[in-house]
Amino acid sequence: MVEAFYSHRIEGPELVEHHRLLKGAGDARELIDQYPWASEIALTEELGEGGGLFFSRKGENDAQVSLQLVPIEVDNGFLELSIIAKKGFLGIIGRKSVTKTVDEVTLAEAKTYVKQLFDYSIDDLYLKYKK
Repeated sequence: MVEAFYSHRIEGPELVEHHRLLKGAGDARELIDQYPWASEIALTEELGEGGGLFFSRKGENDAQVSLQLVPIEVDNGFLELSIIAKKGFLGIIGRKSVTKTVDEVTLAEAKTYVKQLFDYSIDDLYLKYKK
């Protein structure tokens, strides 16, 4: 199961934090589609801070994969995918981790990345992005 943490404004200038458990990629696509992209971008420019979406999945032996999506335009965002397939001894020796940053991604592309959290094992994602 994938957890989604996201923040946006509902009424007023304060960011409101939300949390959802997503059962499938359809839930994630729906969340991305329902996110108030235009209003968040406008308020971020005005107030200097903004919301975004964070998806996380945990695996065995402290393995985890997370994806952060931050609005930068109405149909585009900044995306960072972080994978820890193996923590390693003392968090260093034997560690298997990778981070992929995409400076600008369309919402359709972002949905493809998020779908991978449901479709692939953490080890498979690590192997895919370690290049």
